Amino acid sequence: FAGKNLITDPMVVTWQTRFVRYMVCRFKNHPAIAAWDLGNECNCLQGGLSRDEANVWASHISSAIKIEDTTHPIVSGMHSMLPNGVWTQEDQSEFLDILCTPPYPIFTPHCETDPINEMKTILHSTAETVMYESLGGIPAFIEEAGTLGPMISDERIAGDYVRAALFSAWAHDLKGFLWWCANEQIDLEHTPYDWNAVERELGLFHADKTKKPVLEEMTKFTNFVDNFEFGTLPRRLTDAVCILTEKQDVWAAAYGSFILAKQAGFDITYAWHLDEIPESPVYLIPATTGDSSVRRHVMLELVERVKKGAKLYISVNDSLLSPFDSITGVKVLTRSRRVKDAIVNLDGSEFRFNSDFKLKLESIGATVIATDDEGNHTFTRYKLGEGEVYFC
Repeated sequence: FAGKNLITDPMVVTWQTRFVRYMVCRFKNHPAIAAWDLGNECNCLQGGLSRDEANVWASHISSAIKIEDTTHPIVSGMHSMLPNGVWTQEDQSEFLDILCTPPYPIFTPHCETDPINEMKTILHSTAETVMYESLGGIPAFIEEAGTLGPMISDERIAGDYVRAALFSAWAHDLKGFLWWCANEQIDLEHTPYDWNAVERELGLFHADKTKKPVLEEMTKFTNFVDNFEFGTLPRRLTDAVCILTEKQDVWAAAYGSFILAKQAGFDITYAWHLDEIPESPVYLIPATTGDSSVRRHVMLELVERVKKGAKLYISVNDSLLSPFDSITGVKVLTRSRRVKDAIVNLDGSEFRFNSDFKLKLESIGATVIATDDEGNHTFTRYKLGEGEVYFC
């Protein structure tokens, strides 16, 4: 297969299909088999693909599995999918039974800004997997998590991290949590362990087979869940739907909204702006970007829900929204590119924001909640029917 496209070349896909069918047929009745995975992070095998090419490959491999085995579920196994990417949660859900995430902070944008044992990092695996489940419409679990060894955190702190991450995943209805990986490989002399430090010291067991604190905590958690006096948790309650849009940094918007919602004391789920938006008392459209960030029919549908009592929050970076004035109760006098950060005064406290553009706004019915250091309105509230629209 050298020199060939591993996802689109017909000969390669033909032999992949034959290999998958034989392997599934050979092992499908083995008691160790719980599910089939398309393959670990196969979306990292080949760049320069179209979304349709990725779909054809996933369809071939999943169909090959189902020809031989209809009893075991199929897991996606892909790395960092996005609804506006080549490999998407929506597409994978068409062929598969379960979505899964490999949420390593070191490999995921916006995540390695805090230590492993602080809130933002602890909630990473939950936030990403909740996003997958919301956008895909099928169950999801954390397929591959870990600290990647002692250069990231102390063993005891890694134990603290996994305990918090496990309880978070459990509380959010996620279906599993796997640690990468079982055993230390520090003594292996062959490649790639001679070349690459990342895979050497991340096991649940030390090289001498003694348990690490992470494994002790996973065992304690398993015992807790098995003996939980109420059996299972009820379905998680959510207070708001976060609507993700086309041209923004989708993961930044999703992750940031998840963390900020937790800090504000409410829980969110997600929707893609081109899909059906679930009913909710609160809708968030954060960090909109571009000239087509929110479709007209989506905005008008949300406006009707606001008029009946819902609350809608919209924040913009450089997006052009239409309609705008009639929804927000403010109108734009001028728009210009920012040359310095905005310093915003909110309830007596100052916050510094870095955005691309500055809007000079005039209220046409909205209440001004916050202004910047130049006196411009930066955060407003507008009564619309029985509900409210917040604009930032």
